[in-house]
Amino acid sequence: MTDDTTIGAFEAELRSVDRRFNTMLFVFLGIAVPLSLLYERSSLKAGILDLFLIVLFGSVLFGLVIALAKAKARTYRKYSLLCPHCGKTPYALLAVTAMRTGICPRCKKEMSAQQMQPEATSETAPSAVSETSDV
Repeated sequence: MTDDTTIGAFEAELRSVDRRFNTMLFVFLGIAVPLSLLYERSSLKAGILDLFLIVLFGSVLFGLVIALAKAKARTYRKYSLLCPHCGKTPYALLAVTAMRTGICPRCKKEMSAQQMQPEATSETAPSAVSETSDV
C-alpha cells in the first residue's frame, strides 16, 4: 500500500485540476451569457449567425470538457501504480482505492508495498517514488 502523503498529494492535485477548470468554465459562462443576451436584444438577427454562435459556444464548452478529461487522465497516470502481475495501471477512478488497498482493480491480485511502483515519469512527486534495493 502507498503512504498517506502520496494519496494526499494525488487527491490534492485532482482538486486543483477541478478548481482550475471550474474557474475556466465560469469565465466562459461570464462571457457567453452576457454576449448572448446582448445579441438577443440587438437588431442583428440572421439565421446563419445564430447557427455560428451556437456552434462556437458549443465547441468551446466541448473543448473545456475534453481538456478537463485529459488533465485528469494525466494526473491519474502520474500517480497511478503499475501492477507487477498484469503490467497495467489501475482504472482512473479506482487509482485511490488501489493505492489504499494494494489490490489491482484489473486483475484483482494483491500487491505488496515493494511491488507497487509508481509509473516512471519526470513529473512524479518525490514522495511517490519508492526506494530501490540492491540485489
